[in-house]
Amino acid sequence: GFTKNGNTSDRIHVLDMTDGRRWNQIPREIATRRDFYSADIPGLEPDWAEKYLAKIENVHAPVRRKIRDTQALPTDELELDNLLNFVAITAVRVPKIRKIMVRPLLESGQRFLRAIVASPEAFRESNERVGITTPASRAEYEEARTFVESGEYELDLDQVTHLKGLYYGTDLLLKWLSQQAWSLVIADPAAPDFVFTDCPVVPIHRPRHWQELGIRPRKMPTDIVMPISRRLLLWGLTCRRDIHPPLSAPTELVLSFNAIIVGQAERYVF
Repeated sequence: GFTKNGNTSDRIHVLDMTDGRRWNQIPREIATRRDFYSADIPGLEPDWAEKYLAKIENVHAPVRRKIRDTQALPTDELELDNLLNFVAITAVRVPKIRKIMVRPLLESGQRFLRAIVASPEAFRESNERVGITTPASRAEYEEARTFVESGEYELDLDQVTHLKGLYYGTDLLLKWLSQQAWSLVIADPAAPDFVFTDCPVVPIHRPRHWQELGIRPRKMPTDIVMPISRRLLLWGLTCRRDIHPPLSAPTELVLSFNAIIVGQAERYVF
């Protein structure tokens, strides 16, 4: 989230969408998950990935400050690439997107388990493949089948696999972001602030009522938005690399963006 004075020691307003609670808190203390990027890799500290992500944020910070100061997107190719790298990493690193990325693997694991207990023969063959030569009793098979079918367990992936997903997901998204035409949306002085959530990079459909504001709707969700301050928002528009002039956003447009952003939140709105 963004504080009023831009100081990280200041507090921001937080809304928990699961229970409606509201409070003010320092940004670094909000929506944190302990050991979310920790991994046991020989020769590396467990928190090496978190430290690496922090370094990346520091590299990209000057570009974001320049945008806030100049009220314009960078025209320098390197600065724009830095900005898009930041957007890609910010999009992929959050818990909601991790869940989406690993869902196909977990669903595959569920299908594998169901195949193992589909019949006593399949259960026996599975045991033999892992070196269990003692035949399972009918009671053991039924116990395993009942457990798998109950769904009273949770599959997960190891942290190294999650980190690989972060790397490959960022790389894949960056290729798509580099094809977008980017515009900076600036909230009018009389308009409210942009909101920020725990899922800060949001794909959007353009609402049809935006035609009244001179913005053509699109059927495919090729647009992407990300607030970068209380008054500024990045908008990736089309499938060709370009920079569009800044767009002045009246109250109605800011509220439309905010509604879309809040709709994609996992839990917290700032």
